[in-house]
Amino acid sequence: MLVTLVGLTYINMLIYMPVFQVFRNRNVHSPCILPVFDIYDKSIADQFWSQQSLPCEDWLDIFYVTPSGKLTLNHTAVQLSGFHDIKCHYRYIIRKSETKFVFSEKIDYNEPKYLDGDFVHVECFDNQKKRVYNNLHFNVDAKPIINSKKLVNESLERLSVIAFGLDSVSRLIAERKLPKTMKYLRQNLGAYVFTGHTRLGDSSFPNLNPLLTGLISDGTQPVPPVSDLPFIFKNFSDQGGVNIFIEDWYKVATFKPFLDPPTMHYPQPLVQAMDQVRPSYLAIDKSFQFLQSHNIPLRKVSALCFGNEKRYKILMNYYKRFLETYKYTRKFAFSWINELAHDFFNMVELADEDIRDLFKWLKESGKLDNAVLLFFSDHGPRYSEIQNTDIGRVSNLLPLMSIVLPKRLSEKYPHIARNMKLNTERLTTNHDVFLMLKDILYANYDEQPVVKPNKEGMLPYEISLFREIPSSRSCEEARISDVFCPCYSSARLPNTDQRVLQSARVIVDKINGVLAPVRSKCASVEYVSIHHASLIFPDMQRDLSQERAFSLRGYFWTVESATRFLISLRTKPGDALFEARVDYRGPNDIKILGNVLRTNAYGNQSSCMDHKDRTWRIYCYCI
Repeated sequence: MLVTLVGLTYINMLIYMPVFQVFRNRNVHSPCILPVFDIYDKSIADQFWSQQSLPCEDWLDIFYVTPSGKLTLNHTAVQLSGFHDIKCHYRYIIRKSETKFVFSEKIDYNEPKYLDGDFVHVECFDNQKKRVYNNLHFNVDAKPIINSKKLVNESLERLSVIAFGLDSVSRLIAERKLPKTMKYLRQNLGAYVFTGHTRLGDSSFPNLNPLLTGLISDGTQPVPPVSDLPFIFKNFSDQGGVNIFIEDWYKVATFKPFLDPPTMHYPQPLVQAMDQVRPSYLAIDKSFQFLQSHNIPLRKVSALCFGNEKRYKILMNYYKRFLETYKYTRKFAFSWINELAHDFFNMVELADEDIRDLFKWLKESGKLDNAVLLFFSDHGPRYSEIQNTDIGRVSNLLPLMSIVLPKRLSEKYPHIARNMKLNTERLTTNHDVFLMLKDILYANYDEQPVVKPNKEGMLPYEISLFREIPSSRSCEEARISDVFCPCYSSARLPNTDQRVLQSARVIVDKINGVLAPVRSKCASVEYVSIHHASLIFPDMQRDLSQERAFSLRGYFWTVESATRFLISLRTKPGDALFEARVDYRGPNDIKILGNVLRTNAYGNQSSCMDHKDRTWRIYCYCI
């Protein structure tokens, strides 16, 4: 019965396999016009649904590892579990290679004992020799590192880096499926969320390798074997820091195989042991994960679980223990979770509270006082028909990239905060993030000269995010190929175009709506004229020769493209210039995308508004 179910599910997955279309941007040489779109647009509505949560197995951990690293029996949990006269032993998990590990000899548990290794397998048996407990536990054994290496503490001049990434999450997906996390990042951590951050390649490697090594990884230049890559976390450890590298799913791992562990703490043996201690069968698990992602719960527990806990949460807790164990020591902590969104992006919402709580813990425990936090991805979903919608196709080129800086850094070096803010609306890539990480490594915080083109008129392809990235940057200059360039093209429209005039009225109404709460202080805004108007559009052409697989559905698949305008208009009083992007579907279906921007100086026109009320200040003409 189970085999039949798996077979039918697999056939269903093939039948409904997304149609993968490849498009090339025909305008990679011009200054980038970043796409702006409605993340709740009706064209992608059927791609999103609320994900039903499933529990893990219902049993208690009867062992835990204390903050000091001692494996300890929880007698209360033993009693609550109804166990009596149990005998337990544990075995260390020892790495032999990327795909092999061995267990140590069994060690009887008699009393709390320090774990001089990171991972152990614990088993307990009752007096009938029936196994009643079978689980994995972890420590972060810092003693060998502390005893053999001169470590340095974090400070403003020796900042740590805490990088937490998710595979296949575009910024659009993050905004819709991780709302609690994104809200906390913005409101509580003051995160910079980069709207023009663009992928560099198809899969994870050509996107993550530039971030961690700075190397061009688009296939045009040779790249060393994984074990020889110049990872920046090694530079941090060379300067007295500690490091950790986490990936959760070896089958699709970005970096493999490492001949030796790449960092001081590396949980690949733990990941391997999960499959051996509680064997999972990939085809079956993926079939159940497919069903779970479509809210068809044929199992009582989630396909994401290892025993009584989700696999990603186990690795997240190991990540937290690393950060807690080394407390104030400088560190580079890299965690990359593949499983959550790699195949079924709606499932990432199941981790929203867990990720939010991780960031909340980082803030409340002071871990971000001397650390830069990155929450990021590599690209949008690769296996979903959302990429064959007008909005989905473009948004999939724009992976999540959000960065939190220590408050003290922004206060001491205000130009960094200013440039970061500007760069959230510029064309950026992971090459720029790498240079920022180098600046952090060497405490290169002083203000730098304005970035200028070289003798050939080209801007550099890598510019630290701590410097202002020119708005004139093109995809060609940033080494973004035509397949991954998200930038729009534009065509000038006559100022008398009726669609433009209709949209201008909507923009004015929007401004007056924003001013409604302060109407007693601010004059009503009135339309005067169109300053300029352009049609903006993704100038992309389908390339059938590059599409990955034949699909009968592909011949019948059509993509609806919206009409979008970039409009600059003049209003009175105050001779104000405002600019907005508009999604136009008809006279009665006009939607403003993003914010309405003030594009000329307003001097003291809004002097009656408090300086903190920035939104009202740019719109208000005091009366």
